[in-house]
Amino acid sequence: MDSTFKINDVINNLKNNPLFSMSLGSKELFHTNFWAWIIEHDETNTFLALFFNDKDNNRDIKNINRKLMWIDREKYNMDLSIWDGENEQRYIIENKIKSMPRLDQIIDYQGKLEEGEFGYGALTGLIDPCFKMPFGWHFVKYSEISDCLKGMMKTPNDFSKYEQDTILQYCNMIENITLLVNNFVITSGESLEYDYARLAEIRFDDLCRKIKANDFVNYLNKMIKHEIDEKLIGTGYKADLWSSFSRKDSIIDLRLVKDSGKLTEKLLGIQIQGNQYRLHGSKKGTDIKCDDVFEDLKNLGWFEEYNASSKTIFGKKTKMINNYCKYEGGPGDPYHFVYQYYIIEDFSYDSLTKNISENINKAIDIIRHSQF
Repeated sequence: MDSTFKINDVINNLKNNPLFSMSLGSKELFHTNFWAWIIEHDETNTFLALFFNDKDNNRDIKNINRKLMWIDREKYNMDLSIWDGENEQRYIIENKIKSMPRLDQIIDYQGKLEEGEFGYGALTGLIDPCFKMPFGWHFVKYSEISDCLKGMMKTPNDFSKYEQDTILQYCNMIENITLLVNNFVITSGESLEYDYARLAEIRFDDLCRKIKANDFVNYLNKMIKHEIDEKLIGTGYKADLWSSFSRKDSIIDLRLVKDSGKLTEKLLGIQIQGNQYRLHGSKKGTDIKCDDVFEDLKNLGWFEEYNASSKTIFGKKTKMINNYCKYEGGPGDPYHFVYQYYIIEDFSYDSLTKNISENINKAIDIIRHSQF
């Protein structure tokens, strides 16, 4: 059986799973609500212990006093939390199936609790996070959740036949989603180019685009970020590297930023969205316009005059209509962000990294030898 046929099987299995169809309305909330229901009805606390096996403090949550246990959804913006009334501690589940986890986000959750209230935290997802889990937190893969639930259904329990069938159907869904994502990670390789058509049929293309963008950010961190940081020492600039998602596509941005207190004064950088490779620049101020930013950066050699007749920029094809594209902020945040872009032909990590490195080194030269 070839890989394409396996993928078709997986996608068809998900299409035919009614629980999967219900989950599409609110992917993360659906799962955490389902877990909450299982925790509420699992008198053995087996499922609860999967998330909160607190070996660091030698604490067995299986012994929690269920009469003094309370399950909260979305309290303090936490996906799911369990209040242990006997010990006055809160256990947190942060679920990431539709988006990528952020270290600062899970640390912030602890800050919302009173001192001593934080018991333990579990981050859930389909693939391992790109950061080391902080003390008191651990990562639980969706495949582990499925394995735990299937094991519970094989032992005596208080769930009805209908409830057991529903849980097993949920496990089947998780297994197919895991297969799909793992296959994507393996087959997409070190390239941003991928045919997302089949994934779009089950509305999982957005997640896989985020996974791919996050993977490339990690690659850039490994390959060139440290060198850029060193070159910026003494310039007043810092390098910010991140990925996000907008207009049904991922965004990868490496920008050199100079801060002037509350407002970012100016920046230069590279941004990739879809098939666009963008050189961008920005200044803040109420007395300047985007035209001013463009002219400044054109005179410094960062931008160039757009050749409308040949539809080329930097010697490569583009679909720009004007000299540049722009975003502008309002009076409260008067930024003037301008960019020029060309159409990417080679999406390999290696090729893109070489281009980014060359452009960022040019940006550093501009910073060092001008007043930008």
